[in-house]
Amino acid sequence: SDSAWSRFLAFVLPDIGIEEPRARGQVLILCFLKFLEGWAYHLLSNVFTLYLSSTHGYSDSEAGLAFGIRGGFAFLAAGIFGFTVVDAMPLRCIQTGFLVSTLARSTLALTSIHWVSMVMLIIFIPAGHALGMPV
Repeated sequence: SDSAWSRFLAFVLPDIGIEEPRARGQVLILCFLKFLEGWAYHLLSNVFTLYLSSTHGYSDSEAGLAFGIRGGFAFLAAGIFGFTVVDAMPLRCIQTGFLVSTLARSTLALTSIHWVSMVMLIIFIPAGHALGMPV
């Protein structure tokens, strides 16, 4: 009577104490989105200053400052969102954070307008990271 999906979830998440298949599926989605967000965060961190310098014309010091501001605002927003909102509804926050981060990174990649890139760097990318960070 078990579906293939239920058997798969039981294999992937065997001992976490969640019996309902829908809840187990949500945990799997949550883990997958956290993995993708963490991967994107670290990938962006590795190429961020080079990308800003070569594509948006930032100097090395401006790109480094933007990198620091993005990281600082991400942790500030995580302190505001992370310990209250994310704990209350983790799956919805992770989904929202993943969507916000993806749209902000895509906008940053496609724009050549300085103020748009700054808005993405200072507001939307940190907010997306904060909602997508593990707490």
